[in-house]
Amino acid sequence: MKRDASTSARSSGPSDSDRSTRSPIARWPPGCSPPRWAPIAAWRSWPRSLRRCARAIVAPALYLIERLAWETRRRAQRQVFQRLTAGLGSADHARLDALLTVAPGWRQTRLAWLRQPPGTPSPPTILARIERLTSIRALGLDHTLARQVHQNRLLRLAREGGRYSPAFLARFEPTRRYATLVAFLIETAATLTDQILAMHDRLMTGYLRRSEQAQATQFHASGKVINEAASDSGGPVSPARGPAPGRG
Repeated sequence: MKRDASTSARSSGPSDSDRSTRSPIARWPPGCSPPRWAPIAAWRSWPRSLRRCARAIVAPALYLIERLAWETRRRAQRQVFQRLTAGLGSADHARLDALLTVAPGWRQTRLAWLRQPPGTPSPPTILARIERLTSIRALGLDHTLARQVHQNRLLRLAREGGRYSPAFLARFEPTRRYATLVAFLIETAATLTDQILAMHDRLMTGYLRRSEQAQATQFHASGKVINEAASDSGGPVSPARGPAPGRG
């Protein structure tokens, strides 16, 4: 009897109490819930009834969608800021704030100094790039923080730090200001490293090319003198082989 009762209960579908406890089914509008215990024909007709129900659904107002989008964007930005500033202390905050002020003996802020273009490849330019890279590393930032944020988001913050003026950055909310500076410094350190290596390669390539040209010019200029000196001992010779042995 118990087995028959349970079988009849399953065949008749869920009761009202069961329907209230199963939230995915209880939240469907009347006549729109998917058929759970029905033949295949009912499943085939369900999309048509669902489309009829969709026409009766009231779409949210545009201002609600806009508020939802702005709130989602704000939460995403807040999460990025927190990840980039999670390991910073008060001493780190002070060093970052010092980038936005003009130190004694300086004519510009250290942030503006870090933004200066590299210039033409030369030994003084490489030394200036190394000095900037050393100053960034002296801040003691954890460069592994960049792995906690998507690369596109990090690049966007770094561009903001490289575009906005120090006075404008100083008016930011502290969390946003420190996150922007951290992103800028991490990307600037990587850019400086690439610039130093590229300049070194260009300088070494230029030095090697000029050395080869000078050696070839000197070799051809001395060829005539070698031939004239070798003519007394048996005729002209190639500068690469040296003078020919004297005749009997």
